[in-house]
Amino acid sequence: MSTSRTTRWVLLAAAIAVTGYFGWQRFYGEQQTAQADAQKRAPARVAVPVKIAPVEKADFPVYLTGLGTVQGFNTVVVRTRVDGQINKIAFQEGQFVKAGDTLVEIDPRPFQAALDQATAKKAQDEANLANANLDLQRFTKLGEFATRQQTDTQRSTVAQLTAQIAADSCAWSTSATSSTPRPRPASCPSPRSSRSP
Repeated sequence: MSTSRTTRWVLLAAAIAVTGYFGWQRFYGEQQTAQADAQKRAPARVAVPVKIAPVEKADFPVYLTGLGTVQGFNTVVVRTRVDGQINKIAFQEGQFVKAGDTLVEIDPRPFQAALDQATAKKAQDEANLANANLDLQRFTKLGEFATRQQTDTQRSTVAQLTAQIAADSCAWSTSATSSTPRPRPASCPSPRSSRSP
């Protein structure tokens, strides 16, 4: 029995030794192998040659690189008076311009259409005003045969159409300003200036 016990102890000690050896190889052997491979792959350091040259005075170029933005000393904000499709740009980038120079040409057709529409509306309201004035003259000539309400209503219609013509004049002036480069008149005609008797 003592031999079998001794054999068991010897086998157990051998198993522990083999397990310890493989465990050490697994955890520490890989590091040593990697370090040895890195040393083999690393190039040998080459010595830097030192040369002698005569001393001379010269400019030494210094270059700085980096990210940044450039900002002009003077900037100008250009605001348009009208919006529209640009037909032509009359300046080059960086060109000096002065007040009154044409910078861009905008398609004039929408502005001309608005001017024509304002002109037609004004003519229509002037025709309605002329008709309302004739009706008022008729009611006034009828005297007692026309009711006071009809005469007052017709006077009110004449006043409304006179005010509408004044508004049309302002709309026409605005459209004319947009379609041509001339300045807008200082004020639109007042309703009283175009009132007919």
